[in-house]
Amino acid sequence: MADYTEQLIEVAGTRLQMRKGGSGAPVLVLHGAGGHPGWQRYHRELSQRFTVYAPSHPGYDQSTRPG
Repeated sequence: MADYTEQLIEVAGTRLQMRKGGSGAPVLVLHGAGGHPGWQRYHRELSQRFTVYAPSHPGYDQSTRPG
């Protein structure tokens, strides 16, 4: 996503890093085992037509690992 925001949100006591960008209908993108770097191309393309929500899974980036 070329222009996106990042924020930390709390869900069930776990802090998650959330990336948001684009405009249009919402799309949730969940990354694979390597985290977000490999998905940036898809985020950019999708954000041309949709609002992309891309949270980091617990234990990745700034998201905390539960437990």
